[in-house]
This record gives sequence, structure tokens and C-alpha cells, in this order.
Amino acid sequence: MIVSRTERGEQLLKAAESKGIIKLCPISPKEVIKAQQGNIRFKKKNLAMRLFLLKLITGESPYFNNVVSLDKNNFDPVDKLRALLLYTRYLLMSNKTTQKLIEPVLKRLLKSRMK
Repeated sequence: MIVSRTERGEQLLKAAESKGIIKLCPISPKEVIKAQQGNIRFKKKNLAMRLFLLKLITGESPYFNNVVSLDKNNFDPVDKLRALLLYTRYLLMSNKTTQKLIEPVLKRLLKSRMK
């Protein structure tokens, strides 16, 4: 799904469509929300736990003017697990040795899907 937010973005999308690179289909705002529910839920619902873990791991965390509470006693167990998995993946992939082990596998997967 691509959403154009500017006139220039709209022009680029129409140019790509005219060259047969992409096919554009208008959808309603309700359809956009429905299609993005999982992403929205993840970004909003798990924000406090992800910020808490970020502060725990790095010692720093963005400040949102008390928009979210970083009180670790208020977190849902599922949110804790999701955020923990996200940062575990982040930490693994930020390690050069892990990257060297995983990168060839990812490249093979991508190549097999492109065929």
C-alpha cells in the first residue's frame, strides 16, 4: 500500500503507473485503517514497553511529555513479550558476527522469492 501525501508524490506514482511499473487502485480511508490495524496496534499499544526496554538497554529514551507511562508495573505480559522480541532482534542484527551469519541466508531467501 502506498499513500501519496504531496503533489510530487502523486506525480511520481502516476508516472510509475503510466510506465506499467505499478498499478494504482483508490481505496477508502476505512480500508487504509483496516489494512494497517496490526501496524497501528503494534506502534501504539506497545510503545510504552518498547520505550521502557530502550531505556533499560541503552540508558536513553525519547521523552514524550508524559504521553506514555514508563512504569513497568503497568505493562501487559503480551506487550512485554512483543517488545522483548523486537529488541532482541534489533540487538542480534546490530552485532557484526550475527549479521555475517544471517545475511547469506536472507539473500538466498530473497533470491528464491524473486524467481
